[in-house]
Amino acid sequence: MKSSEGYYLINFGVIPEYRGQGNGKFFLNEILTKAKEYGIKELFLKVENDNTRAVNLYYNMGFEEIINAATILI
Repeated sequence: MKSSEGYYLINFGVIPEYRGQGNGKFFLNEILTKAKEYGIKELFLKVENDNTRAVNLYYNMGFEEIINAATILI
């Protein structure tokens, strides 16, 4: 989604029966690859602090926390 602040990744998730199999990392990598192809330089997302699996995935993929949001330069 594009907003006045930039591009946001909205409603990204993996349904329970497909978690823990690397699907989140795979799909997030595909999204980041496509974003680069479209010339997007920065992508934001929001995640609840208690969603440790998602937070860890985003950190491992290169996102950095900025004022309760995460961003990645791609």
